[in-house]
Amino acid sequence: ERATVVMMGVSGLNRWARQHGYADVALALHAAVVAIDALVATERSVEKIGATGDGYCVVVGLPEAVACHASVGCRFGHRALQVLRANGKAAGTGDLESSPEAQHHPAWASQALSLRAAVHT
Repeated sequence: ERATVVMMGVSGLNRWARQHGYADVALALHAAVVAIDALVATERSVEKIGATGDGYCVVVGLPEAVACHASVGCRFGHRALQVLRANGKAAGTGDLESSPEAQHHPAWASQALSLRAAVHT
């Protein structure tokens, strides 16, 4: 079967931890996981494999085949970054227009923390 695995991680954690403390890092990571989980829930062809530490992994094309699994995986990684930036901006403005369970953290809007994605197909 053909499938694409998208592995995402966070850059900038050590610097953020030195400046803001590890408790704030935990809040930022929690915000990321909640936001990406919500994104996965909207994508029919994306399945969450797991999230540990600063990593998050999804697969496209399993259990059901997807014709353009690599394209879907790349777009998903890009959308995940956009969602985190939007959540950070909402935290900075006090505008929490998304769902009540959504978490917001300013580290994403300031780009002090950033998401990186590796796509394996």
